Amino acid sequence: MTGGGRLVFLSATPAVLMLSTSLCLAQAEAPAITAYIHNICVKHFHSIPITDSEVDDILARATAILAQAGQNNAACGDLSLKRRDSVTSFTSEFPERIRDELDFTQIKQDPCLKVVKRILWCGTLLQSGGALGCAPVSGTGFAVVRRYPGMPDAWNTSMEPITWLHELGHTLGLSHNDVDSLALMAAGIDVGNRVLNGPECRVFAGTSVPAAAPLAAQAAILPAEAGIDLTQVEKRDRDKATRPSLQEFIRRPHSRFPQEEAARYAGEKLLAEQLLMDPKYRNFANNIAATLGVIGTRDTIPVLEQFLKSEVHRPTEADITARSAATLAIGVIANRLGLPVDDFRVLREAQNTDFWLDRLEPTPPSTNQPPDLSEPVLDAADVESASEDLAVQAYRGYAISGAPEVLEEIKKDELENDSAAIPEPTKKRNALAIEEAIELHRMSKTLGASSVFK
Repeated sequence: MTGGGRLVFLSATPAVLMLSTSLCLAQAEAPAITAYIHNICVKHFHSIPITDSEVDDILARATAILAQAGQNNAACGDLSLKRRDSVTSFTSEFPERIRDELDFTQIKQDPCLKVVKRILWCGTLLQSGGALGCAPVSGTGFAVVRRYPGMPDAWNTSMEPITWLHELGHTLGLSHNDVDSLALMAAGIDVGNRVLNGPECRVFAGTSVPAAAPLAAQAAILPAEAGIDLTQVEKRDRDKATRPSLQEFIRRPHSRFPQEEAARYAGEKLLAEQLLMDPKYRNFANNIAATLGVIGTRDTIPVLEQFLKSEVHRPTEADITARSAATLAIGVIANRLGLPVDDFRVLREAQNTDFWLDRLEPTPPSTNQPPDLSEPVLDAADVESASEDLAVQAYRGYAISGAPEVLEEIKKDELENDSAAIPEPTKKRNALAIEEAIELHRMSKTLGASSVFK
């Protein structure tokens, strides 16, 4: 998760959940104990199944986390989460993923938790992997995903109650806890993030309201450096023997990508380029691409281009997030080195959905899950929506380059869109993408592409 208003792995997102509360008093002779129930309704995109019993299990495990917090802090009271109504599915009523502000707005207008395919935008861009969840800080409606690409089922299952509670906390008005790396509301979360302090407990228990907070926040994976003195990390890592290998580093889940740590692998650029094309690292290619965005040189762009243009048989979500990260990585490298637009023209090609449809080979519905992949494969409809997302990401990567010629082309796109005879909703979404691209170009040109993700 990231702080609202900052460009960092899609921060600033919607919170989806129907929240209601009830207040119960204990018997008169016993000390008064406040019982506070958060009643949550859940909706899921039709191709991402989740049952009533699965929701009940997630909420029961979330309640157990709150009970443990209550044992450590009386301010938590007696907190619990309950399912409100049966789980329902949706097709076109809500977006299947959060790609931009329009998707975010649509998600948060409905007060139920939405289970979506992927979260690529949460008030800002995500450099690698996407987000676990996205919610407004004070509001209703938030979104979560059920799987983080490349991570095992056991980890994803363990993360669900933590993510749901974290996003619920944002909708109640809580911002990130930057003091305790094990806090439930920490800026980066993992399976051990279960701690609530007194003020946070009181907010969950409905006995206090937090001070003004950012507009929105996303649930991100715990950054490798969370809770650690970075000066000590840098001192330790001067001894290469104590530093995680590149292979270990890229296997870590990152939503708020640790650029400073990635920069320490500059001497292993060639190895990173090799791993990007290695099928054994397919599930971690998003982190490899993001690392190359930090340490890559001009010679790295042809490698990333080859990766983007390679055909993918039986694509998975991990393949989509990897190509999303690769398009942004090209833009970051071009920005860092001030490269001419001809060096990264592939990003202009990749703004066309056909570029992706020609390379992502969907799996027929009757085809069984291939034994060599741990990730579920995408069908034709999934590939079509993923191609749209990747085209938008390529546009963002193009803008991040900061090249003067790029801004000229974006301005031409703006004029063409204004005069185009296309449906108004399409024109509106195009206009939003163009407006965002202009701002990304400005930021990367003045602050540097890396700052866009901070």
